[in-house]
Amino acid sequence: MKKLEQIRQESKEIKDKSDHTEERLRQLKNQEQKILKQDIVKKRKERTHRLITRRPILESLIENAEELTDEEIKNEWDGVTHDYTIKEKVLVKNIILPDHIPKEFNDRSTLWNKVEMAEKNSNAQLARQFIIGLPKELTLSENKNLVERFIKENLTSQGMIVDYAIHDECQDKNG
Repeated sequence: MKKLEQIRQESKEIKDKSDHTEERLRQLKNQEQKILKQDIVKKRKERTHRLITRRPILESLIENAEELTDEEIKNEWDGVTHDYTIKEKVLVKNIILPDHIPKEFNDRSTLWNKVEMAEKNSNAQLARQFIIGLPKELTLSENKNLVERFIKENLTSQGMIVDYAIHDECQDKNG
């Protein structure tokens, strides 16, 4: 009888250890999946195809617009003017407005100074930036039409103002 009880006790201990091991295995798998998801999110954030610009990330939208378009724009907020005109890589630059936006915003300086002055929250979403590779097989005119069609169908139709530039990255040292 003692032997039977001993076997039952040992069997129960093994089952408890097995249950504990299975539970621990589930916990480890959940941790692994969580780490993999965090890694995927981190990699997505590292991509440069889309950036939501917030004040803590990018202090001046005007400086970003200047660099994007190789123009000189005076920041009315702090009076600083940055000059990116010597880069000479911009082939096309344009501002596309939704129909309801006043035409004064076709001026890059007016647009970006008004955006910076209008928003006061430190965590406000001020702009989005897309960096898109265009097919080299298309001409500049075809690429411009492709970009503008995308902008009109997806962005200005939703009420967004778009300031875009097409750069000639072949002038970079990487070819």
